Amino acid sequence: MEIREFLEAKPVFTKRDIDDYLQGAKPDGYLSRVALVARLRRAGRVVMVRRGLFVSVPGGENPESFRVDHFGVAGTLTSDAVISYRSALEFHGLAGPAQGGFEMIYSAVRPLPQFSFRGLVYRGVKFPKSLIRNGLQDLMVVTYNFNQVILRVTSPERSLVDVIDRPDLVGGWSKALELLANLTAVDLDAVIDYTKVLGNSTTAAKVGYYLAGRSVDLGVKRRHLSALSALKPNQPHYLDRSRRRNGRLVSEWNLMVDR
Repeated sequence: MEIREFLEAKPVFTKRDIDDYLQGAKPDGYLSRVALVARLRRAGRVVMVRRGLFVSVPGGENPESFRVDHFGVAGTLTSDAVISYRSALEFHGLAGPAQGGFEMIYSAVRPLPQFSFRGLVYRGVKFPKSLIRNGLQDLMVVTYNFNQVILRVTSPERSLVDVIDRPDLVGGWSKALELLANLTAVDLDAVIDYTKVLGNSTTAAKVGYYLAGRSVDLGVKRRHLSALSALKPNQPHYLDRSRRRNGRLVSEWNLMVDR
């Protein structure tokens, strides 16, 4: 394989990809990965995102201004990276970029430290502990071949629960409600199954409270709410732990919510 073919096939690639290429191709004049990458960068065919991760620049494009596939970058940052939370909803066409800036969120067992590339923040979040403990990180994760990059993305149903579980990642509860408003068709049984796996009574109550408020447009049945009610905490918990003043108790979910 010629290097041109490699770059066309790998719009986002890692140092391991280059090492594999060199073992198979053994091109004349390239003694090491470092030498090959340096030559490609000088030629304007490669841009380094961070140490060990690169994007290919299409022939004829300006390396300083060409459009980067940010989903591809986020999904390649770790071997187990999963596009998640707001970014998963964006991928599914259910949300727009965050106001005031753009943040790509991915989940991993050991996410990399947060960094910026071309003004965009790449934020890694650890998978929920219950998923790691039970080896279920890939539960309700869908694989796509997106712009020649294999991406793993949480399903809309898992994304819904993840956002409710961690509203702090999207700017708080009110922002979470705005973000989830575009979901009009979800598999409610899958939502409940994933909520059960998380094993968090507060999250179960919050999911139940949210679904009860959208029971008509989402087609929520009594059995869905009953399944979640059985998981609610025994004592009142706060819906949003960052807002603990002037709350009112929603007794059916044992949640303290804003007045």
